[in-house]
Amino acid sequence: MDIWVGFDGSDGSERALMWAGRVAERTGACVRPVNAWQMPALSTLGGPPFPDPSILERRAREQLELSLVEARQPLPDGVEVKPLELHQVDPVELLTSIAKPDDLLVVGSRGLGPAARLVLGSVASRVASHASSAFAVVPRDWWPRADEAETPVALVAVDTTPVGQLTVHWAARHLPDHQLRLLHVWDSPFGESLVYDVLGDGDYLAERQAQKHLDRAVRIAHSDLGDEADIDSALVEGSPVAVIVEATEDADVLVMGAQRHRGLKRLLLGSVSQGVIHDLRIPTIIVPEEAY
Repeated sequence: MDIWVGFDGSDGSERALMWAGRVAERTGACVRPVNAWQMPALSTLGGPPFPDPSILERRAREQLELSLVEARQPLPDGVEVKPLELHQVDPVELLTSIAKPDDLLVVGSRGLGPAARLVLGSVASRVASHASSAFAVVPRDWWPRADEAETPVALVAVDTTPVGQLTVHWAARHLPDHQLRLLHVWDSPFGESLVYDVLGDGDYLAERQAQKHLDRAVRIAHSDLGDEADIDSALVEGSPVAVIVEATEDADVLVMGAQRHRGLKRLLLGSVSQGVIHDLRIPTIIVPEEAY
């Protein structure tokens, strides 16, 4: 697995590089910083000509490499960081084509608003819609937890879809040295409706079905990691977004699945994924079905 990091010298990309370095230290992967540049649009509208493209590329490379030297300093010793790749192409086209399905693509996010809620920048948002490899979004203000255990915790959100089960496979395969914590959130399909009052056992049946999906996810994790692997699991009733976000408080990375809509090439994040992403607190990996 290679870890491709969209690096532009910003705070968000520096945090993304730092997190990628920590993952690489544990997995043996190499880190590949990459950037894309394009000729300014004004160069086609008349007026003074812009410098030769080779000059612009050289200047961009010099500035990025200087930023990269500083950004590499917090990385763990022994992590292999490949030289910066700079391409004259659309950033999204580059990021979504350069990573193989088995690779990990890492981008940073940016902060917005007085509540410091994190939202995806335009490039990261478009990458999220078109990526065929697993991709991680790292909060701009992310920093390793002060109480981080020797074994980091990977919180894996489990759902009832096939992609949700594949996400467990991906986490076990690519994060084998993490403590896997499988979380399945279920909500009453009846609430306080009259149907619920008539059936009486609606919640019991829903919870039982949810437990079956969680048990299957645990078996998948054990099949990949071995019967002796320590797999935590939890079944929680409530709002999926709220429960997952709260559960990230004592986790180091969140892993979620996403599936491509039938008839579309675009990857569609469900309402739960979107809600979690827009309240991003820890690095979050989105795994499309093509990534496994």
